Amino acid sequence: MDTQQRALLFGAAAALRLLLFTFFPSLPALLAGRVEVSTPVTSFKRCTYAPIHPSPPPSMNHSVADLSISIVQEGVFLYTHNLSPYDGGVFHQAPLLLPLFSLLPDPSHAPLATNLLFVVVDLLSANALAQLADSGFASVTRLFASSRKHLKWSSMAIAAGFLFNPFTVATCIARSTSALSNMFILTAMAKASQGASVTFVLSVAFAAYLAMHPILLFPPVLMLLYDARSIKTKSAPDVWSFTAIHSVALAASMGALLSASAFLTGSWDFLAATYGVRLLLPDLTPNVGLWWYFFIEMFDSFREFFLAVFWLHAASYMPGLTIRLYRQPVFVACSLIGVFTIFTPYPSIADAALYLAVVPLFRHLFPMMRYTFLAASSILYTSFLGPAFYHLWIYAGSGNANFFYAITLVWSLGLSVILGDSLYAALRDELDVERPELQVSFRSVYKTILSSGNYDMAGDKINPLSAREMEVLALAWQCMDVQPKIDTHKLASLTGYTPGSASVTMGNIKRKLKILGDSLTSKSGPTTPKKTVTPKSTAGSKRGAPANETPSKRQKSGGRPKQQHSAKDDEDDDEEMTKTEESIKVKKELFEDAMDGGKEDADGAFAMLEGLESFAAQGMGF
Repeated sequence: MDTQQRALLFGAAAALRLLLFTFFPSLPALLAGRVEVSTPVTSFKRCTYAPIHPSPPPSMNHSVADLSISIVQEGVFLYTHNLSPYDGGVFHQAPLLLPLFSLLPDPSHAPLATNLLFVVVDLLSANALAQLADSGFASVTRLFASSRKHLKWSSMAIAAGFLFNPFTVATCIARSTSALSNMFILTAMAKASQGASVTFVLSVAFAAYLAMHPILLFPPVLMLLYDARSIKTKSAPDVWSFTAIHSVALAASMGALLSASAFLTGSWDFLAATYGVRLLLPDLTPNVGLWWYFFIEMFDSFREFFLAVFWLHAASYMPGLTIRLYRQPVFVACSLIGVFTIFTPYPSIADAALYLAVVPLFRHLFPMMRYTFLAASSILYTSFLGPAFYHLWIYAGSGNANFFYAITLVWSLGLSVILGDSLYAALRDELDVERPELQVSFRSVYKTILSSGNYDMAGDKINPLSAREMEVLALAWQCMDVQPKIDTHKLASLTGYTPGSASVTMGNIKRKLKILGDSLTSKSGPTTPKKTVTPKSTAGSKRGAPANETPSKRQKSGGRPKQQHSAKDDEDDDEEMTKTEESIKVKKELFEDAMDGGKEDADGAFAMLEGLESFAAQGMGF
């Protein structure tokens, strides 16, 4: 990405956020209270404080009830007054965030420093995303290169899509701590693509420390780091030692962060208040996820079982995707981000913003994605109706929880369509690389022949078979005394098929030729010979035969009696003939619709479709 263009893009994104902070001072508080933007484990309101009646700080010996504020909501207030931030059961975030925000001025009086912090976090996330796009690992890795790798967007366009995404902007304005988790996830992926082991391990450790579920990204991103190191050093490290070293480094980093948290809070109680809340789901505040309503309706006796099932389901995608798509580690990591967006207990639009930011990395998969319109429509539909349904439920009182939960189901459906469609496209892309001959369809080959002026590989003019010639060919096939023996191995080598596929294809062609020949024979009917005048019978003629009787009549009268057909047999024959004619007519109509030309082109194309391969087979010595 050009430096000037990057500076212009980042400057515009920062200016937009600062303008919203400045001209709409009540907007951060409004968005921070929205369940779509903030959750119990990412809310900025629960991480800072805003006392209604400011007063001098009380002594450390006073209880919480003696504090001259109306409501104690935020962890920083408790932390700055030497109280456990987890005593109130409201603060559920990582302890190391407390000293960070305690160093900043009170955002209710001087919000500029806090606002600048979140603006910088967004810019760092966009920079990491641009670095990941520039690496090219989305379409080309050590073990895989997409056949459509030339299809890609610039890193500047991808970064712009992230920075100006309304979900990203809303997350920044609401000052949700999900922005920090997203920054560390993108940084880990970017540094892994550059082969920077230390920064990668630290970024994964911080992301897992803040949100817990990013620990599942470690295996695929570690594979990305392995590929980058192998390409960079032009020699592949030992897999087991490489994995062991980085796993131990990650465990040590996580241990250091947790130990620092215990030292900061004075106990290990923060584990139950932070990660325990994510695992056990005690806070059922509505959000855009699938868990809250289900567990509101759940009987307590089944709660532990379904908690295990839900978490097992969310975690089970990682090993399957990593093993199956091991040659595309970036795609695996991005797909897992989509899984987290849908199936974690406390998702928000910040998670959706991250997933929608990494999807454009795979521009080469877009031509094979089939439901982009459905997915985009679902996301737009729920983005507008979600807040409306929540208002009807909570404020207007004219709805209930089913209204909001129904729209969150549609939201999850839209994200699931994107996830499933991209997985199909990635698998199809791998298949196209492994079996390139499957990319060529008969229609594309035939249209190429038509558009090339009917020339063969040697440059000689090709005269396509006419419809009448195809009929003669089908009838001639019926007149063969012995069916021709076809070398399926030779046919497979010439057509690019496997021997089994070539045999099946040739069998279909034979069957079509037989049906066409039978239909032509049944339509034409038996021919009636002309009557010929024969001389009168001589002495050697057969006694009893009339003198004016033709030889054919004498043969009929003197031979075996003609076999009689019942009326039912005649009706069956007529019905079979009608079905055959209708089948051929339907095939012609379907092929005519599929062709771009008119009916005349379709007739010739249909005839060529029915006999081109058989005619070519005879020309090759079948």
